[in-house]
Amino acid sequence: IVSNLTRKYEITHGAGRHKPKVYQREVPLSKDFFRLIGYYLAEGSVSGNEGDHYVNFSFNENERVFIEDVKQLLKNVFGYTKAIETQTPKNHGTNVVVSSVDLAQVFKEFGKGSENKVIPHWAMLEDPEKQKQLLSTLFRGDGNFYSKQHKSGYKESFRISTTSEKMARQAREILLRVKIPAFLNRQKRASPRKPMYTVGVTGEYMSRFGEMVGIPVSNKMNGKKRASMFYIDDDF
Repeated sequence: IVSNLTRKYEITHGAGRHKPKVYQREVPLSKDFFRLIGYYLAEGSVSGNEGDHYVNFSFNENERVFIEDVKQLLKNVFGYTKAIETQTPKNHGTNVVVSSVDLAQVFKEFGKGSENKVIPHWAMLEDPEKQKQLLSTLFRGDGNFYSKQHKSGYKESFRISTTSEKMARQAREILLRVKIPAFLNRQKRASPRKPMYTVGVTGEYMSRFGEMVGIPVSNKMNGKKRASMFYIDDDF
């Protein structure tokens, strides 16, 4: 475990100019920053007509709790209080937008385009308590609690879905670090749609995952301990 206090990013202003301005931006590696990383991995993007200078977080208009959380985290971590909201009425969306070259270059490290989202190596080695914050907000954006009656019986699971295979595998590895085994599957989809990768938590580990994301789940189902396809101890 490596728990760093800050990370330095090299910021370039005026890329393409004869003498672009280059300086370092120090970012606190706090739990709040890891919460913001999770939101970006699920709902974030970087854009701009002439170079990257906008960071966007896209939500459904009814997800006010998430919207306000992102705005507060931007203030806590970066000191930004001028995040604006834009509406996309056609799909009932609300975007939280920050115009900042600094932030755009920081978040580019986590990938541009949903299929290219990635958790950097340094974040994979960080304190699991910080990583739990990342997982909780990643779940808010890309996750769901599956609960349905089938002919074979009642099925429940927590799922995180993404078109980024690398991020799906990384999320599964982080879950293992916090003692939550998870399955991983791949769903092929008709072109031009990308394959969908799903990380899922079932059985006895659902209560531990539910505690992390704020969704209480009983250790039992139908009066019996939940069955699990996995077993984990202190060594494996």
